[in-house]
Amino acid sequence: MLNEFIKFLIEYENKIVDLSREASLAYFNASISGKEEDYKKASELQLQISKIFSNKNDFEKLKKFKTSEEINNELVLKRQLELIYNAYAGNQFDEKLQEEIINLSTKVEEKFATFRAEVNGQKLTNNKIDEILETSTDSEELKQHWLASKQIGNIVAEDVKKLVSMRNKAAQEMGFKNYHQMSLELSEQNADDIEKLFNELDNLTCDSFIKLKDEIDEYLSKHFGITKQELMPWHYYDKFFQHGPKIYNIDFDKYFKDKDIVEITRKYFNGIDLNIDDLLEKSDLFEKEGKNQHAYCTNIDRSSDVRVLCNVTPNCKRGFAVDSPRTRAHFYN
Repeated sequence: MLNEFIKFLIEYENKIVDLSREASLAYFNASISGKEEDYKKASELQLQISKIFSNKNDFEKLKKFKTSEEINNELVLKRQLELIYNAYAGNQFDEKLQEEIINLSTKVEEKFATFRAEVNGQKLTNNKIDEILETSTDSEELKQHWLASKQIGNIVAEDVKKLVSMRNKAAQEMGFKNYHQMSLELSEQNADDIEKLFNELDNLTCDSFIKLKDEIDEYLSKHFGITKQELMPWHYYDKFFQHGPKIYNIDFDKYFKDKDIVEITRKYFNGIDLNIDDLLEKSDLFEKEGKNQHAYCTNIDRSSDVRVLCNVTPNCKRGFAVDSPRTRAHFYN
């Protein structure tokens, strides 16, 4: 059985390694260009990958390897079996539905990544929206720009609802309650454990948060000349209330103004003996038309080709940030 699995692994890698690298690169290029043809290429390659994982004969072999419990004396091989099995298990549903999901998912990602908020007929980048939310004291101007950043919701809403329905249908075909449950289980996570963790975090931080939030509201109400009850989401300096408003008399931005953020980053990593010259050379770091406005880190070949997509500006919040692997475009998951 061990020899059979090693043979399966060799065949699997011959099919997936180059294709996976090509798909990752296509997605990265699409994130940068925003071009429809680039997103189409990424979608087509992802579909080819999904067809490998949906192969029912291969999945039967994997089930045989797994249930045999004979792949247990080699830690690396056993872990490979678990991961590959889960990848196949999430793709054992109707191929036509699979194609529809991938195409629609790519369509939503493209809309999300290429979106630019519009105010008074002028298209604005996320960085510009953030700048206005942080510096303006005009409540009406803040409201306009905050609401403009949410325009993407209406643009993708119908597609997102359709995608949710399709993904749930696929998950139910495979015996799961819904796509959420399937995603967690095949990522080796437990919904009850996650809920327990967040409830614990909430209990530990709730009182402190309420106290700090009151301090924030006290400051902001004076800053904008309104009551606490009149404070709205656009008064909190941020599109998503992810960053704390500047309520203390400390200006961290001044340390980055007119500085070369990329060079500072390079020197920092060199200083801890982690040279990133190759990463910087292959990455895409600054704003451009059509480019995904968020940030992510990706490993193109699961080996040495690591890249980041950023939209660098010289301040403490939007310097050289890296989000979770892949991209926030997966918000609709």
